Formats: sequence, structure tokens, C-alpha cells
Amino acid sequence: LSSSSAASDVYKRQRGTTESELILSNNYLETMVYNGDSSSKYIIVYDQSSNQFNRWEFSSDGNNTFWTGKWKKSDNSMTWNYIDFSNSGINGKIVESFKSDEMIKTSVTMKDKSGNILLKINSTKEKN
Repeated sequence: LSSSSAASDVYKRQRGTTESELILSNNYLETMVYNGDSSSKYIIVYDQSSNQFNRWEFSSDGNNTFWTGKWKKSDNSMTWNYIDFSNSGINGKIVESFKSDEMIKTSVTMKDKSGNILLKINSTKEKN
């Protein structure tokens, strides 16, 4: 065994299931995500007064986050920005690229106030 002080990348492949439905008079999109022993619920709505989407995420571990998003029609993508209610300086971005009706590529990046990467995820969702 050897150790190094340099940061290392950890790659993990995981399969999961996603279920979505419109709720509350079709005004909100509710999505459930199941990955192994964990699950998450997303609730998304378009806010006409701010011309953006709002996204609440609730995890089975008790964590929750809030994001605002804008649709970019020119490349069929949605960009979400993390809202840091704790004022700890965390910056987050999710970019969902809709490649077809069957495939969505997603990248997630979270950084601390110094710009150090806390989390980086690249995923592909495919319809079965």
C-alpha cells in the first residue's frame, strides 16, 4: 500500500430508477429517484414572476436543497443553480442536456467558497 497527499478521483457506477408525474392540477412535476438503499424526491415548478424554474430536493438521509433553473432552448438544456441558504459559500450547478426523448446527460458540480470541488458527477439517464 502507498498513500499520497494528492486528491484522487473516485469512480462509481450505479444503476437506479426514476419515476415522474404531474401533481397538484398539473402545476408541479414530482420525481422519485431510487438508487440502491437511498431515495430522493424532487418537486419542480415554473415560477412565472421570476421567469425561472424552482426545484426542491429531499433525500432519504434527511438532507434537502433548493435550486433555480433556466431552460436554454438552443441546445435543449436546463441549468440549475444551487441556492445556499446557509451562507457557507457553497456554489452548485446542475446541467441537464436532453439529447433525445430517450437520453438525458447530467453533470453536477459543487464547490466550496474557495472554489475547491466538493462533488462532481456525470451521469446518463436512459429510458428503458
